[in-house]
Amino acid sequence: MTSSPLRDDMEDYQAKPNRDIFQDPTIQEAIKTDAFARFVVRHWRSLVAVLVAASLAMIAANIFTTTATKKRASATAELLEVQKTYRELVETQDSIVELKRESRSDSEVSKETSEKISSLEKNVVETRTKLSHMIDSLESPEPFPVLASLYRGLVAARFNDADVLNKALDQIDGWKSLESESSERYVAELAALGVSRAALQIPELKKRGQEALKALASEGARVGVDALVTLSYVTTDPEEQKGLKSIYDTIKVANQARSAELSELASRMGW
Repeated sequence: MTSSPLRDDMEDYQAKPNRDIFQDPTIQEAIKTDAFARFVVRHWRSLVAVLVAASLAMIAANIFTTTATKKRASATAELLEVQKTYRELVETQDSIVELKRESRSDSEVSKETSEKISSLEKNVVETRTKLSHMIDSLESPEPFPVLASLYRGLVAARFNDADVLNKALDQIDGWKSLESESSERYVAELAALGVSRAALQIPELKKRGQEALKALASEGARVGVDALVTLSYVTTDPEEQKGLKSIYDTIKVANQARSAELSELASRMGW
């Protein structure tokens, strides 16, 4: 999959946390007792700019401090494999793109390069099938089903599968019904943020993705700033930008901890 200005900007935006939040004593204690907490700490940079640093702190403090049951430990192991396999899929697709780019600059593509591309493309098909089965196995307990929907949507976006991604959008739409201060709500919002961003990559779902992001920006308990930042990159209509300014004015007071990001956003948008 080729890069895009939105993806580059957003990954850069998410890749530079202001501090190491995982030095928090509460989170350090959670890491000792909960395999899922350890997973997040080790892999948070590769969670596709969805599990953002500030929200991870809240999740770790509220949900990872409980003792893992056998069922949850098993689901954690499955999620680790999903994460690993997803990264393998992304890296393989990126390798194919790079090889094709290089081959376009050659007057004649070598047999070795052609065979390598074919082998990698076959690997992508096999990995996608394997990953689909792995994601489907994340049925319980909470919060794994919503994280399964997240990965289901991310994979669908990489293959321009509008039908599957549309269903993923349906599956992550229940975050509003959860208690605003609950750990489940935080996880659900993060999954919704990731799937909504993924929808922006498919033309026929871009509008729905934007609407989902607007709801998160205006009503999200923890991801409002992140949703608004994403919208700022993809909204070009002047009237719609006025709507974003209205959301900005509403949420900036409740998000003083992220005032630097909001100030940068306001400056870039001319607010």
